[in-house]
Amino acid sequence: MSSPSPSPAPQPTATAEPTQAAPSANTVWVGNTDGEGVYLRRTPTLDDRAQAYPDDTPLTIIGEDVEGDGQQWHHVRAPDGAEGYVPTMYTVDTPP
Repeated sequence: MSSPSPSPAPQPTATAEPTQAAPSANTVWVGNTDGEGVYLRRTPTLDDRAQAYPDDTPLTIIGEDVEGDGQQWHHVRAPDGAEGYVPTMYTVDTPP
């Protein structure tokens, strides 16, 4: 007659610790504008202004950077859902 083998003791389960959400690697913030803010453009050209956003506004990068009018542009989505282009020189990679 064989005796039942002992079952392993239950191990405590790990509980998730709440963490602060880190900014996405695809987020930039309006900056370097001396308080002027930046215009979102419909196309990567200086004349095609759509809407202005103040410094510290987070913008989500949604496409590849492009060149236009002699500048580099990020293809972005603003917090209100508007999409367009902003010059890379008026964005910063770290939150304010």
